[in-house]
Amino acid sequence: MVIAKISADKAKEYYYEKDPLFNKDEENNNLTWFGKQAETLGLESQVSQKEFENLLNGKSADGKTTLRDTSNATGDSVSCYDMAFASPKSVSLLALNGDERLIEAHNKAVTKALEYAQNNFANTQEGANREDVNHGNILVARANHGVARATNKIDSVPEMHLHTHAVVFNQVYNAETQKFKALSAHELFQNQKTLNTIYKSELAKEIVALGYQLEDKKHGFDIKMEQEVIDKFSSRSKEIEAQTVGMSKKEEMITKHRLKSDKVDFTEQELRENWNKKLNEVGYASFEELRESALGKTDFYFKDAKEAIEKGARLLGENESTFTKKELLNISSKISLGQFSYNDLEKELEKVKRIGQTDSYEVKSLCENEKGEKIYTTKEMHDIERENIKLVQSHTSEALMSQKDAVEALRDFESKNFKLTDGQFESAKAILSSYDGTLVIEGYAGSGKTSMLKALNHSLEYHNSKIEVTLLANTNKASQGAREESTLQSGKSFEAKTTTKFILDSKKENSHDKTSTKQMDAQKYVTSGKDDLKVATISLKDGSHKNASRQTKVNDGAIRKEKLSAKNGETTYKSETTFKDGSQYSFQSKESNTNSMKAKFGIKQNQSEAKNAETSEQTKSISFAKIASIEESRTITKEKNSSSIKKSIFGFSSKITNEEIKDDKGNIIASKTTKELLFMGKSLKTEILAQSSKDEPKNNDVRVQNSSFDHKTKESRESQASATLSKEETQKIRSDASKNNKMIIIDESSMLGSKDVNVIMKHAKENNIKVVFMGDSKQLQSISAGKGLEQVSSNSSVIEMKEVLRQQNPSEKEIAHNARDTQTLERTFKELHRANKIYEIKDEAIRLNAVADSAVKIEILSGTNNNGAFSKEIDYTNNLILTSRKDDVAKLNELVRDKLHESGQINKNDGIDMRVKVPINISASNQAIADNYEVGQKVSTFQSVKGMDKGKEYEILKLDRSTNELMLKHTSNAGKEQFRKVNLKDVAGKLSVTKEETKSFTKGDIVVVTITDKKEKLLNSDRGIVVGVDKERSMMKVDFGNGDVKELDTKKLQGLDHAYAVTNFRAQGVSIERTQAHVNTDKGTNLNDFHVQGTRQKLKSEVFTDDIEKLKSQVVKEQTKTSTLQHDLVEPKIQKIENTSDEKTALKDAKISMEQQRESVKVVDAGRAR
Repeated sequence: MVIAKISADKAKEYYYEKDPLFNKDEENNNLTWFGKQAETLGLESQVSQKEFENLLNGKSADGKTTLRDTSNATGDSVSCYDMAFASPKSVSLLALNGDERLIEAHNKAVTKALEYAQNNFANTQEGANREDVNHGNILVARANHGVARATNKIDSVPEMHLHTHAVVFNQVYNAETQKFKALSAHELFQNQKTLNTIYKSELAKEIVALGYQLEDKKHGFDIKMEQEVIDKFSSRSKEIEAQTVGMSKKEEMITKHRLKSDKVDFTEQELRENWNKKLNEVGYASFEELRESALGKTDFYFKDAKEAIEKGARLLGENESTFTKKELLNISSKISLGQFSYNDLEKELEKVKRIGQTDSYEVKSLCENEKGEKIYTTKEMHDIERENIKLVQSHTSEALMSQKDAVEALRDFESKNFKLTDGQFESAKAILSSYDGTLVIEGYAGSGKTSMLKALNHSLEYHNSKIEVTLLANTNKASQGAREESTLQSGKSFEAKTTTKFILDSKKENSHDKTSTKQMDAQKYVTSGKDDLKVATISLKDGSHKNASRQTKVNDGAIRKEKLSAKNGETTYKSETTFKDGSQYSFQSKESNTNSMKAKFGIKQNQSEAKNAETSEQTKSISFAKIASIEESRTITKEKNSSSIKKSIFGFSSKITNEEIKDDKGNIIASKTTKELLFMGKSLKTEILAQSSKDEPKNNDVRVQNSSFDHKTKESRESQASATLSKEETQKIRSDASKNNKMIIIDESSMLGSKDVNVIMKHAKENNIKVVFMGDSKQLQSISAGKGLEQVSSNSSVIEMKEVLRQQNPSEKEIAHNARDTQTLERTFKELHRANKIYEIKDEAIRLNAVADSAVKIEILSGTNNNGAFSKEIDYTNNLILTSRKDDVAKLNELVRDKLHESGQINKNDGIDMRVKVPINISASNQAIADNYEVGQKVSTFQSVKGMDKGKEYEILKLDRSTNELMLKHTSNAGKEQFRKVNLKDVAGKLSVTKEETKSFTKGDIVVVTITDKKEKLLNSDRGIVVGVDKERSMMKVDFGNGDVKELDTKKLQGLDHAYAVTNFRAQGVSIERTQAHVNTDKGTNLNDFHVQGTRQKLKSEVFTDDIEKLKSQVVKEQTKTSTLQHDLVEPKIQKIENTSDEKTALKDAKISMEQQRESVKVVDAGRAR
């Protein structure tokens, strides 16, 4: 479904044209009215030409009254909007050749989509701020057509094509003012995908009800029939598809219009004769035979609509933490076509509650965004992002050395190597001497983050530290590069691995730990914080009974025994619960009866005790007329003893708490006594009265003294001086006797998602590991869901490295330094213009050609480094093109190779062919559809999925589009074959897909490794130059730099590609002499993309775009990643929560987390204190 603006003249011409099936007599019986305005205007169902033309011109149906100005809300001359709903080709084949029920199904689906548009997008702009207001009424003239115009004169017979043009008039009726105003159509355009989804989901369900079998396709679905049949009647779509590959939507629409041939008149009989002939050519005698072959039962994957919504949420959750209602319904409809309509799923989604709902639903509703759209998330992501905040805030660490020792070691490094920038010095010092369990090094692009690691390594060696350091990065190339940067002359270096490998290994360890230390059910209940087993479900009848008892089943089969008794003015309640694993939880309480003597004087006493095998809790309290009270409590666990006494009067309270920390043998190793003053439950002041611990570190030996860097923010320190020790504080004190001996440093941390951070922080906490997150928040964000780095930096100390070292002349420094901030971007553009480094070229082919010309140019460039001023000859070997789209990468690689061949720098004719693996990007939702794969492609996974082994590569042997199943084959190194069948809805979002292609490489070609090959010691992102080709031996030599020359067997499948151009995403971390940035604003860009493009160069950067002013308007917007945390503080929506204590508590906790997150940010300017 597409929407287009059209004029009155165009509408008259196009919608009244003769259709040989639906309007063969030109009586326009195929035109009908839709919309609430039809009744308001007194229109009958059938559209008359006079009424149609009058209304197009802004008149009443009889032409006597002017209803509105015929300009739309933005002032453009628009009479109406054309919404074109097209059925799948298979539906057209059967609907237009005998089965008129399918035409009715199509009409019903169009009606559902139009009703949705009317109810949601019938907007006019109102008020001084011209805000959209929905009035819930539109006027639509619907025209059914049965053929499509031919695309060429050779085969000029129109193809069958059941579609409806819905002419939406540019007017909305305001019932209050009784006036018509222009339709504000931007929401209509923005929601084309939703309207198309509604149409397809409704149509698919109707078709299944008629007995047809469906197949999921890339475009949606088809009735099951041979692809050969569909292709036979799809020449127009095939031609359009071939000519619009890689085009923007705007370019695609222009091309489609250009490909339309002039209208050619055919009678219905002539058309049917031609269509029957085509059908005979593919083996069918009649359309009735084709129809019968298409009948059958469609096997559905989901047991109910709830399951479809949960699967849709999980697929969306692969890339974003939160999503709108429309996004969730669109994807859930897409993966359940034929089984559920959009309306079915929408009704089911209404059952989802806000935070605090029961755990039976994997989807959670958060709130509404500023547009009034409902926001949802998965329960998993909701819990993970809150857990991340707690993990980061609570993670502490021993200092690796004192600040004095750190400064001494860093000065020694400078005397023997190179002078560090202030940012490098402060970062290294903080890593070495802070107590922080997590640190963030916010380094500007090219500020020397990885070269700082060498100073860090030197300092550890200088003091003979035994700390184990692991470097993590996004690719093997980057991690090994960081390792090489950190290597000392002595040969000492840090361990290096990819972040992905580390996370996978950590998951394995966590999984093993969970299975080896299974928690008893009773203890799980205690740690859950629930208190339902403390609440009596029985009662005493006044005066008639003194005892009551009951036995019930609770909590998945647990047996609960209760007893209630009254004696001597007290009521005693006892409860004992035995869980399925045999563990027990007991609770006992005593309370003064309301008719006792004490109660008459306003005195109320309570006493309770709860315990299981690992925990015992006791509480006593006495209160007088709700004016004053005293409460004592004591808790005993394996880890600590805790006791407190709280005295309250007139709302003021004083609480003294004493905690004793125990080691694994039960010995007391530390204690802490705190006093807290409160008013109405709100803390006013907290102070530590006494504190001691065994082997407590000396202040002058470890803590950072007189430094511009402080190991915790003020807010964080104050929050830790709380009335009770948290579990994390307890763990820290218990581990103080043995200093942590491990640290991980993560480069390019901006690419971490929430799940990544969660795995890393859990592993760090369980193993007492210090974690350093190093990156640039202005670079591109994670592909996976969540704002991982932001969750860490908002709750950790942050050290900035602002001094840029990469750019080696003033012009490039000005461009790069200002390209990271919307406030300074204008300076970047000013310098680009001044230095003639930015070019506007409208035509894409000419623009790409200009980029390639610049890439192969040989020129002398000047700069300054540590050795002084220099000049250097630059050619294609130290040049890189950056662009946002993979399609452009392929085009630019070939263009550059052609130009190098023409200039004699390489000879393509002397090249050698090689079979190469090419990664295929298929989105999580599209991975659920078999039609998005091809036979011969390879699939693998590193996650636990049904039907596939982790780490194994499988070849696709067969696709089943009706069941969305793949038949796979794995061949071991020994030649043993293993066959598997997988349902794609089980594995969607978890697959890596590759295909084989033949590529030619020649001497002088720049190449890049795209897939790591451990046997050949080829690392993903390794970049090299072909230095030799031996066709007789089928071998090729590639120099990867630093003397690393590898000979590759071209008969063996390799993960290799040309490397003259790369995507912006893959360019992160790259440093090279010269760059060209290619930006097509029709395809969109943002600040993060532009920042990466403008900071890779050392000596020269250029920008090539189709529209400079449009580029400026786009790069002021940053890349947006969603987080569940950002929706917790939407105040207007809080009142809408259901009034349950669980929901209130959950929301309160979430608000506290957000407040802590926002308040605890501390960015330390790097001023050296030496």
